[in-house]
Amino acid sequence: MSSNLQRSLIQGVAWTVVSTWLNKAIGIVYAITLLSFLSVYDYGVTELVLSIPALLAFMNLPGLETVVMSDMAKEQGDQDLQKSKFIFTSYMSVRVILGIITWSLLFFSAPYVEQSYNTAIASMFQVLSFTFLFSPIRTAYQILFRVNLQFNLLAFHRIVEEIAKLGVVLLGLYVFELGALAVILAYIASDIVALPMFALFFCQSWRRTFGETPSSSGWLNPLHNLRAHGKWGIFSSYLNIFGQNIRPWIIKFFLGTHAVGIYAAAMGMYQNTASLIPVNQVAAPVVPQVVAKTRALCSLAASVIKYQFIAYILSAVLMLTFLPFLINTFFPGFKEAYGLFALLLLSLVPLTFSGIFETIFFALKAQKNLFFANIMFLLSIVVTLPVALSIFGLYGIALEFFITRTVYTVGRYLRLKKLIPEYRLSMEEILSFTDKDKYILTTILTPLKRFL
Repeated sequence: MSSNLQRSLIQGVAWTVVSTWLNKAIGIVYAITLLSFLSVYDYGVTELVLSIPALLAFMNLPGLETVVMSDMAKEQGDQDLQKSKFIFTSYMSVRVILGIITWSLLFFSAPYVEQSYNTAIASMFQVLSFTFLFSPIRTAYQILFRVNLQFNLLAFHRIVEEIAKLGVVLLGLYVFELGALAVILAYIASDIVALPMFALFFCQSWRRTFGETPSSSGWLNPLHNLRAHGKWGIFSSYLNIFGQNIRPWIIKFFLGTHAVGIYAAAMGMYQNTASLIPVNQVAAPVVPQVVAKTRALCSLAASVIKYQFIAYILSAVLMLTFLPFLINTFFPGFKEAYGLFALLLLSLVPLTFSGIFETIFFALKAQKNLFFANIMFLLSIVVTLPVALSIFGLYGIALEFFITRTVYTVGRYLRLKKLIPEYRLSMEEILSFTDKDKYILTTILTPLKRFL
């Protein structure tokens, strides 16, 4: 891996961490603002209305974006800009078509909503519908920024979105007294503000990605990625969503609704810990460019595993240290969740490996294999969780989580060895401190020393 690529990855992790932490801080202020101003009824109304995008998320073809980004990165690495452009424009074509359809359904259904509820909620539906028109454009920005490793633009884009959302909700609630409607306006304001601000950067990224490549026929082939291996990425995403949502119902059946609340709180802590320093997410656009070079792939995978594991340890220590204070001060009713959260952290070990393995599978266009692996993942939840809950009660959730993730990770590694016989996981490289590590540490520490 070249020093320029290493530097890009290091900077990518730094920018991603900064934006993640800033956005979480802004999100806390946003949540406090809503809870301190809105009545319980108004807050419930906004939650119901904002659940619509989640319910209609299948119209955004979840899972296909990752496939498209991976395929584009591979073609960029092979210098086939025409094919990369075809993949991108084909994907954007189907997203625009589905976005217009979804917008129409929501916008023109407002009169029927008004008959069942009231004019205010109907207006919220109409305002919210525009998010489906903005969504394809936002996705286009993110894909090109990622493919070009422009993590600084990704970070600033997210920060601007969160600041815009907070600013609009403050104005709407405190100045114009719009009530629940202010929350819906804030939801789409993030796109209205951020997309024009970054339009010039998007155009520059377009030229950087495709150069003077002739106009692509991908716009006329919206189903290209779906007919190819892309559909398996979508199916895998649906299975993953289903698997995450079936756990609460199994827990409710065995332990009751109270246990579901404890699980949800612990899972929120766990997910926040796992996302604090997302090394694998930053490396995702690079993997397709080296997937044909086994030695470089092994080296990159070992580095990602090493630094993701270190990142998880740092994140876990941070959360384990400060969460007791936060829980005791603000959420004393969720003290039980802390113990479950601490046990769930053990699952970060197999997650360290499975994250990069999944990225390699996407680069190999082996999404069909991932789909069947996710079927086994789902079956493992259905079989293991009831047994674990029956024996260990609430803490059985952590046991099932660890077993399911470990079995999945081992299975992905064994399958990866069949797809790439020369691939090997070098524990020596993962555990050793090399010249590459010295370079990375120097790159990180030098700006800090200047700042201090």
